Amino acid sequence: MIVKPEPLTYDSVKNMISLLRSEYGFAGFEVIGRSWAGKAVFSMSLGDGSENVLFLGGMRGKEQMTTLLLLRFFEKMCDAYKNDKKISAVKIRKSLQNRKVTIVPLVSPDALDIASKRADGAGVYAGLVARAAKGDYSKWNANARGVDISRNFKFRHNEIIYDDLSFSSPSPQFYAGPS
Repeated sequence: MIVKPEPLTYDSVKNMISLLRSEYGFAGFEVIGRSWAGKAVFSMSLGDGSENVLFLGGMRGKEQMTTLLLLRFFEKMCDAYKNDKKISAVKIRKSLQNRKVTIVPLVSPDALDIASKRADGAGVYAGLVARAAKGDYSKWNANARGVDISRNFKFRHNEIIYDDLSFSSPSPQFYAGPS
């Protein structure tokens, strides 16, 4: 078992992805972008079809479970694919002949490192993060720019849910500004 339940940092996630890549070279692994602090955002994929299912995790710094679950899910799928096994009565290799599963296990690597390493996890943005946190990192969920990536989708988060909270500038959580 490569993916183990343990507290995460960006480096530990990167290491797990590297080990998964070594073990399951037939799967797709790529860097699809970079965070504000320059950390790689990885994607992992399995299957050959044009029908694609996308799973995203690790959007908020304090929420590590989605990253762990997606890494473990990918490991289990790769093992089932490699050994022609089933997961919950589904033959993975057969089901992925016409489909592709893509997983981005850690959408916001900055948020994860800031939540665990405080301002030091933000690299060159440590000053901005320290000012936004005001010494309290207990609820940090945003990236190095102070944007909560989970609120950075077209869903009118600020209008509907958080309008009364008035998060209009970088902060530890809920600011939906430009990522």
